[in-house]
Amino acid sequence: MTESNGTPVTHGEAGLTLNPADPADMELADFGERILRLLKSPQAQRSHFFVATLDDFLGALYALVFSQHNDHPFQTRSGPIEVRTVVRRAEDITQGKLRISGNWLAGFHFNSAIFRIAACYHRGLKVVSNKEASKLWKHQLLPDVQTNFPTWQYVNLDKVYDEVNDLKHTAEGTFNSRSVSRAEAVSSVAELLELFELWTKTQPSQGHSASSPNP
Repeated sequence: MTESNGTPVTHGEAGLTLNPADPADMELADFGERILRLLKSPQAQRSHFFVATLDDFLGALYALVFSQHNDHPFQTRSGPIEVRTVVRRAEDITQGKLRISGNWLAGFHFNSAIFRIAACYHRGLKVVSNKEASKLWKHQLLPDVQTNFPTWQYVNLDKVYDEVNDLKHTAEGTFNSRSVSRAEAVSSVAELLELFELWTKTQPSQGHSASSPNP
């Protein structure tokens, strides 16, 4: 694999090492550090709902890394899906030999990232509004969250959420084009991190829930 700028990626035993000279890599590494702080926070110690959300959120970050650190880094697609490529990937799996890089795999990882971001957005709203067990939709949860955190912005989160809804509920999904770029997906991660950080600052720092496991 190569870096997004063409520099070879340094592999560990079972992974890759981000490039400290690449600002895009360091932004993702910073997101990881912020998720780690949240995982170690008293709020996470008390709430398995929060830990479960952070678990999937960390998965979104991993997927963004893999979508970019690919022989063909993820690029926003403006045209329709290349059906012949889909056929080739299906042929690969029938022959028992799967690719781990290439344009299709970059898109695969990007889709994984935005699905997880959308899910964590909805579940995160439940956590910060103390409505974890509710079946409320995103738009029903947002008013209370906006009231409690009036400076918080979520424009890119809404873009990601809408695209995932198209992928889930419309017959063509993103067959003809994508509407969410990598930059918007990365910005949506920053937006959700900000919400979680704002929320933890408003919560008591002591006490544990007997029913909530430690991470």
